[in-house]
Amino acid sequence: MKKRNLRKEFITKGFDEKEYKKYWLKNKAHYIRKKLTVLHLYSQGLGVEELVKKTSHNPKTINNYLNLYLEGGFELLCKKQEQPKKGRLTGQQLLEFKRVLLNHQPVDFGLAGVIWTGNIMIVFLYLFYGVTYDSGIYSLLSRLGLSYQKAHQDYAESDPVQAKAHLDTLRECVWQADEQTGVLFFDEFSVTELPSAYRAWAQKNTRPKVATRQKKDDEQMPC
Repeated sequence: MKKRNLRKEFITKGFDEKEYKKYWLKNKAHYIRKKLTVLHLYSQGLGVEELVKKTSHNPKTINNYLNLYLEGGFELLCKKQEQPKKGRLTGQQLLEFKRVLLNHQPVDFGLAGVIWTGNIMIVFLYLFYGVTYDSGIYSLLSRLGLSYQKAHQDYAESDPVQAKAHLDTLRECVWQADEQTGVLFFDEFSVTELPSAYRAWAQKNTRPKVATRQKKDDEQMPC
């Protein structure tokens, strides 16, 4: 097979100084500008061996940059190269992890906390799957189709028997009240120890629900 003459091909293709400057200004990533620098120096007559000494690149890397330019010009040379990342979790583990986030709290697994924070999730993945996530945990959640949402309290229907008992107790208090007894009513008002702004991980475009019996607990309060 005849060896390619990169210099000859480069001269035939040509080097547009204006195009070079345009791509230099357009691409601020350091690794792309290194490619452009190599190409620019080569256009000024420096050979591969000289570029190795001047740029500290190895000959294979320099030849790769030249081949990219010869095949697709500045556009191909400056194209962002995204290296495929091997998944750290298997497909089954991803499904299990998603179910855990949607249906459980950290305390269910012996972890401190009731809300899945990034740090707690990293600890969980290490303890249960032996997988280390120093970063990228929120990218993983996005791939799972999850987002952090403000939850809606899902109140259960009141028990009619308990409601009647509460009303009877209230009436008894009023009937037995003396002049020093006051009765205070709250209209559409409740006092609770539950946080009012609970957030949780949920499927995108959905709103998680937090089950609560606060209404029933209120109804059982003595007057």
